[in-house]
Amino acid sequence: MLTAGDAKLDISWSPASDVHTETDYVVIVTPRPSSVVHSTVTTSATVTGLTNGVTYTVNIEARRSFSLPGFGYSDAVTGTATPKQTTTTTTTTTTTTTVTPQVDQAPPRPVNLKAVCTPTERLGSVRLLVTWNAPAASPTPIKSYKYYIGGVLGSVPADKPIPEAPGSYSVSKTAPRSSSLVMVSSQGASKRSRWAWAYANCGG
Repeated sequence: MLTAGDAKLDISWSPASDVHTETDYVVIVTPRPSSVVHSTVTTSATVTGLTNGVTYTVNIEARRSFSLPGFGYSDAVTGTATPKQTTTTTTTTTTTTTVTPQVDQAPPRPVNLKAVCTPTERLGSVRLLVTWNAPAASPTPIKSYKYYIGGVLGSVPADKPIPEAPGSYSVSKTAPRSSSLVMVSSQGASKRSRWAWAYANCGG
């Protein structure tokens, strides 16, 4: 039996009928490679160094033990085979990951905004106490709160709430008695919410 491989032939055959006297085998491959393969006792051989795509003829002869060259050979068994290159198929798997960019959204405005006036010793002025609460939920972290009180702009860091009331904030400013409008907004990473506003009855 001949099995064609990559630049080689794997050859196997049945033992000679007279196993007592015919124990040596000669394998001849044509067109001949570098050498003739000799095999003793075994009934298989591998011939390497062949050229893919070329058809080779294989002759197998059994030689009687201790016979002189040219004598004692049995009839040859002949076969043909063509070596072929082994093709390896590589499968490549591509995994695609879709990354959704994060859109910077404006946070919600503060809730429960209140302003309370307190008289001061300074004529025409009042003390404005402004309080508010953080919104219940925000799609983006709130960095600070911007305020407009008594015609003055300022800000309070979001991580500085009233100590005894987490989530609640307050600012106290002296303002003219006529400054009853206060406004506060939530500031995100780059965008700010709309103003929340309230009026304080300062008796102007």
